[in-house]
Amino acid sequence: MESRKWIGPREIAQILGVTDAMGLHREAIRVPLDCEDAARLEIVQRVLVIVVPSTGTIDEFVIDLPSRIKSLPGAHLLKRSEAPPQG
Repeated sequence: MESRKWIGPREIAQILGVTDAMGLHREAIRVPLDCEDAARLEIVQRVLVIVVPSTGTIDEFVIDLPSRIKSLPGAHLLKRSEAPPQG
């Protein structure tokens, strides 16, 4: 099992590839470099915070990411067709 304490440019690019494909504003995405025990997705002040889990592969995390984002209340407000996030 893969374990990590932080992520780098490759992992961030994979995550942004998913959010770009979903039509989300880049300004509305925050991906902390530190990992946590479990994945965490939350919207804080119209910004989607995506925390990568410290275990498992990034590919496994990214595959499930679109459905997890779609299940968040308010995720549709982060799309590029909406007004840019204010804050």
